Amino acid sequence: MFDVINVENIDKKHLTLQDSIASAVFDIWQETDKESRLKVSGYSMSPLIKNGDWVMLKHNSNDIRIGSIIAFRRERRIIVHRVIQIQKKCDKNSFITKGDSNSHADKPVDVENVIGKVIAIKNRRGFFHLETKSWHVIGYIMATNPFILNSIYRVMHYFKRNLLRLGNLEVLK
Repeated sequence: MFDVINVENIDKKHLTLQDSIASAVFDIWQETDKESRLKVSGYSMSPLIKNGDWVMLKHNSNDIRIGSIIAFRRERRIIVHRVIQIQKKCDKNSFITKGDSNSHADKPVDVENVIGKVIAIKNRRGFFHLETKSWHVIGYIMATNPFILNSIYRVMHYFKRNLLRLGNLEVLK
């Protein structure tokens, strides 16, 4: 289990060491076929992935497609966002990503900055495997039609609120 350390308040000597260690860890992760867990902070992938949720990463994944969720490094941060487009230039892939709740796409992510593909999410509601045919379809729809996510979320929230009011689905609390 790895924690992401905020390095903004560390002096320059420690910052250089911290960057070197983080870079070495990322390089090792990228070269293995192992899996690791990462705790997410932030709300850019809400409602699917929320602040405090854990994601399981598959490193060195060659099956990243439109709709996949990836973890990548950008500056001193690890970002977990959905792939909305794949660009191929000179036999080299880069990914255009976007947080599900963000309005704008990110700058392109070079394949060497990808730490891994999110294959599962663990939160207070349970453990969700994303490597299923249905999640691949849902991910693709969410990547290509972002307005649908907001509509689906509003409908789910409406039903959850109204069913709870009737006392029928206390499990969803």
